[in-house]
This record gives sequence, structure tokens and C-alpha cells, in this order.
Amino acid sequence: MTFHKIALASMLAFLTRHASACWSEAAASYGGSAALLQAIAWTESSMRKSAVNDSHFHITGTRDIGLMGINSAKSVLKRLGIHESDLFDSCTNIRIGARILAEKFARYGPTWEAVGAYNASCTKLAPRECQVTRSAYAWKVYRNMQRAKFEGASANSIVHKHRKFVLRHGEPLPPPTVVTLQP
Repeated sequence: MTFHKIALASMLAFLTRHASACWSEAAASYGGSAALLQAIAWTESSMRKSAVNDSHFHITGTRDIGLMGINSAKSVLKRLGIHESDLFDSCTNIRIGARILAEKFARYGPTWEAVGAYNASCTKLAPRECQVTRSAYAWKVYRNMQRAKFEGASANSIVHKHRKFVLRHGEPLPPPTVVTLQP
């Protein structure tokens, strides 16, 4: 087992034990899966609750904060009814991430495009660049789901059922496909 896989499994086991209520409550509140939320958190922040991504600050004037990489844009924070400092609370960050993901599922359906849209709003990207960016992000999340086990279920066992994403043993999640543009 590689160091990355061991570190990922150890970190997820620790966080799952100590914050399982936050993951489970956020998933239940917004009709999602704790496994998918955790895979997104690993992709966004390597599960670091104090993470701050400033890579696009010079362009947008915003940063991505906490476990779920929540954007600090004033319009986003106002819409969510929180302050930037609230994003450093793990449970708040997880809950907000679950809400944003639910909004993406409502807009794009239960698709990998919705997962990609969690990370890339594409407001300043050309359609093809948006497609590539979202697909690349969805693949990162998918690979993180494959690398770890969440709550005793296989990481690739998330399925859509009745507009909710739930964990089921033995039912594979198809890998992301390239997002196609609508005609």
C-alpha cells in the first residue's frame, strides 16, 4: 500500500470517528452521501479543516476555505447566511458543502457534471474549457472515492435513488464520463 493510500485511510478513519455526526447529518439534511462529501473534502483540502486555497485570489478576490473548499465570495456568504470566519468550523463547512452540492444536483441532476460544478462554476471559462475542468475535477473525486472506504461500505457503492444519494454495498458508481455540451 502506498504512503498516500495509508495516509488517506488513516485520516479518513480519524475524521470519520470524530466528525461522523457532522458528515451524516449534512448528508441526511441535503439528501446526499457522507462518502461523496468526504471524497470532495479530500479533493478540496486533503481533509484539512484550516485549509485556505488562495490560488485564484488575484483573479477573483476570493479564496476557498476549510474541508469542503467553500468559496469566500461575499455574494456566496450572504446567500448562505454565514460569515467567512464560520467556514473554519468543520461542521458548518461540511453542512455548507452539502448544501452547495445539493444545489448542483438540483440544477444538473445526479450526475458527475454536478460534482464537477461543485468546484467549477465556469463563469469565466469557455464552454469547452468548462467541460474539461469539470470532468477533471469529477475524476479526482471519483479516484478519491476508490482509494478509501467510508463507513464500512466500498467507496464505489454510491447510487442514486429517489433523488437521494445513499450508500449501498455492491452497486458500483459508474466512472465519470466526459461532460457533453447540450445542443
